[in-house]
Amino acid sequence: DELVMALEEAEIEFIQMPFNVLDWRWDKLIEKIRTTKTRRTLKVHVRSGLLQGLLVSAEPDHWRRANVDSPEPIQNWLKQMTADTDSQSVAMFCLNYVKSLDWVDGVVVGMEKKAQLLENIHIFTSDDFTQEQLERVSELRPKVASPTLSPSQWRN
Repeated sequence: DELVMALEEAEIEFIQMPFNVLDWRWDKLIEKIRTTKTRRTLKVHVRSGLLQGLLVSAEPDHWRRANVDSPEPIQNWLKQMTADTDSQSVAMFCLNYVKSLDWVDGVVVGMEKKAQLLENIHIFTSDDFTQEQLERVSELRPKVASPTLSPSQWRN
């Protein structure tokens, strides 16, 4: 609802929103974002491209906290898509996906170590996915529950 209101408010020129490769919640609004961007100045930055590290985690407890009791199908899909897109890591696959979208102008990403900074520089200077790759990823992505996509709803 907030995104719809922001897209309808002409004075808003910048939107930052959560989004990642598994995030289906915005699918019905992406075309509206594209259309709005053709009509006025609007920059869209996405955050949580790794879903607070969940998408690169092998820890079952991390996934359970995120309301996923059986993470193996999702982890297998992430590994398969990483291979199919010739990505060097799941992190590279996830971040390349979001940075390759035509409606995304920037990606907010955190890091804790110099090695992560260097990896992020490598990822953000690599080639974008093709339209065909983006469509394949979106078509094949597993459907996760909304609470998994919202860290505020994760278990303690």
